[in-house]
Amino acid sequence: MGCDPRGPPDVGGWDAELRQVRLRQHDWGDYADERRRIADAIADAATRNLVMLSGDAHMAAIDDGTNSDYSTPGGRGFPVLHATALDRPGRVKGGPYSHGAFPGAGQFGVLSVDDDGENHITVDLAGRDWTGRTLVAHSFTVRVSAESPVRLDADELSRSISSPPASPAPAPADR
Repeated sequence: MGCDPRGPPDVGGWDAELRQVRLRQHDWGDYADERRRIADAIADAATRNLVMLSGDAHMAAIDDGTNSDYSTPGGRGFPVLHATALDRPGRVKGGPYSHGAFPGAGQFGVLSVDDDGENHITVDLAGRDWTGRTLVAHSFTVRVSAESPVRLDADELSRSISSPPASPAPAPADR
């Protein structure tokens, strides 16, 4: 069980069959401000063609960008592929996901990128089970122009996430 220094620790216990039970877990709902700041940094940098890969969801799930925009201005959703650990039991976390969520053990995610060498890049996302059977998939193609793409520098993103917007100065107190 982990402990978040900014809040109460995870609380756990044991059920009647002596299995460990987690009574509270942290998820993005516990970090709405941080999630919004990350999304705003991505939106402010006008980042396009972003794909999020996650391996901690204990499920295979894909969203095409319909449900992944948490930025203040809106309109910056991006595809999300959640892949589960091969050896962990599954359950649905988060969501909704435009293409569904498939909990279960023995799953993994695959991201394939095909650059045609001309002006198109195709990205394939898939969640598969241990036999290779596709549980969920999504594909999209982006047009590449001769112009330089807008890039988000990792240091710039880190600075904008770690430096919250300044709060207005408090009004002077009446004496």
